[in-house]
Amino acid sequence: MQRAQTRAARVADAASALLGMALLLAGAAVVALLLAGCVIRSTHQWNTGGSVAETIVVEPQFTPIYSSDGSWVIIADRRYMGDVYLVSSDGSEIISVFKTGMRPGVYAFEFSPDISPDGARLVYASSRHEVPIDESDSTLPVKEFARSSEIETSDLNGKNRKRLTKSTSLKTAPAWSPSGDAIAFVEYYNSIGLTGDDLALKGVYVMSSDESSVHPVYQAQVAPRRTYASSTKVMGALSWSPDGNHIAFTLGEIALDSLEDVYYGNRIYVANSDGSGWAELATGDHLTAPVWSPDGIRIAFAENEMGMEGVYIIRPDGTDLQQVHAHKAARVAWSPDSSELLINGGYVMNAHGTGRGRLIAPLYEHNRGAWSPDGSRIAIYRPWEPTSPYEPDMPAVLFTVGSDGADARVLAVRDEDTGAWHECGLSSAEDGLEHCEPEGIAPPR
Repeated sequence: MQRAQTRAARVADAASALLGMALLLAGAAVVALLLAGCVIRSTHQWNTGGSVAETIVVEPQFTPIYSSDGSWVIIADRRYMGDVYLVSSDGSEIISVFKTGMRPGVYAFEFSPDISPDGARLVYASSRHEVPIDESDSTLPVKEFARSSEIETSDLNGKNRKRLTKSTSLKTAPAWSPSGDAIAFVEYYNSIGLTGDDLALKGVYVMSSDESSVHPVYQAQVAPRRTYASSTKVMGALSWSPDGNHIAFTLGEIALDSLEDVYYGNRIYVANSDGSGWAELATGDHLTAPVWSPDGIRIAFAENEMGMEGVYIIRPDGTDLQQVHAHKAARVAWSPDSSELLINGGYVMNAHGTGRGRLIAPLYEHNRGAWSPDGSRIAIYRPWEPTSPYEPDMPAVLFTVGSDGADARVLAVRDEDTGAWHECGLSSAEDGLEHCEPEGIAPPR
């Protein structure tokens, strides 16, 4: 009886651990009371050593990415996490790169893909790697839940896979350097026996793409456990400077010191890619991941704290902080010539905040967008997760639109019954894919 109870407890603990990991990988929001009166401010001060106590959760990347020649767009399905597709920019071809999906009973999948600058290889995180555990220890999860995530590369079609990292820790958010000779990624301490709120940041690292070297650019230490909860850091995607000398990223903190007191804050950092130092660039409450402008002069990010909503730009040295957009924004992307910003995958505006912007697509909450390399078109991935019963019922779709908002073209659409994606470039409504017609993706006029 006691053994059965122990086993039941282990299964319950495992379910709890799985839930924590699911929250980690899905980028689930943490509900918290917010400390009022905070403002966005520059806090640039260079640091060449030391560490900060923190833990971290990294959201998988679902923003579409163009290949360097603009011929392909890669997407990672937000609903069926682990399903990665390569779609030709004219919608005539779709390749299922990885199709695992985070479904019941499936704990091995690929996520957060990025395309190499030469367009030949993918880099991504894979959770297919089991972590050895002592199965006699009832405090640890059952074997199926004990996994690490490792950085791998492959051809664009998912073939010729190569594992780059080999340890028992969790690694994610890989990003190619502009030259393609290095890959930045985030690493956590091993998560066995920990919940999602306990995952501890080890650091941000840069590895040569030939695996000849790896070094930290930012290191952290495990935060001490608090009375009711550990502090949690939330970190968005890594953004390389165009010259490859720096990496920008965001850390966030939620610290529960008592049942009544919750503190929330985010900090944007810039680190030297050679590991020689890092600086805290700006601080706020709900800062999103920073994005480096292609000309290397400015960094854009958004703040979603009530009363402070908007898009901001700042110089890498922490000077000239400006608010250029005064409305809520979850994602920001620069145009290739650094003159414009794409906000929430549907609104384009001058990067300096002057003049009137233009709506190029309906602004749904989960939209994600990316500019084509020549700046003429914008790819928009609409995962379609209605936030109210009043929103129309439409499938997930990948489409492109001219940067002026004209000529919308559907590239691929998801079958909501099977979860599979279908190309639309050579299809039409007569083929049973009525959403391959551009209805429902054009902005209101």
